[in-house]
Amino acid sequence: MYISDKLTSKQLVVGFLSADILFLLGFNYSTVFWQLCLARYGAGFFKIFLVIYFPVWIDLHSMHLKSIWLTFLQIGVPLGIFMGYSLSSVLSMYSLSWRYGFIFTSAWLFLNTLIFVFIPSHYLEINQDRIMS
Repeated sequence: MYISDKLTSKQLVVGFLSADILFLLGFNYSTVFWQLCLARYGAGFFKIFLVIYFPVWIDLHSMHLKSIWLTFLQIGVPLGIFMGYSLSSVLSMYSLSWRYGFIFTSAWLFLNTLIFVFIPSHYLEINQDRIMS
């Protein structure tokens, strides 16, 4: 029995994004080294499902636009890293703490989670029969 047997894809995506946000905020407010490590581990752990789910979803639902959607998905990581470094440099120019970058990231992920909440579930579900064929 898997967790995906009990919950819909939408519930999983929203749950894992929410857990990721909580661990990022935990990292932001940690003051002890072990808390920092635990928070970063937790944030990374809850990204695992998303790293697996989104390429499968693209493969099953994007029809003739698979390469374009996979390109968008793949460019998101380096673009996010670039934007993070850029934001950090702007924050440091104004003598603001590095922690504001994690607050911004958490807020951005929260907005994305809200978007997933309002997307109809049938657009997000991966049909098991379609995978087996």
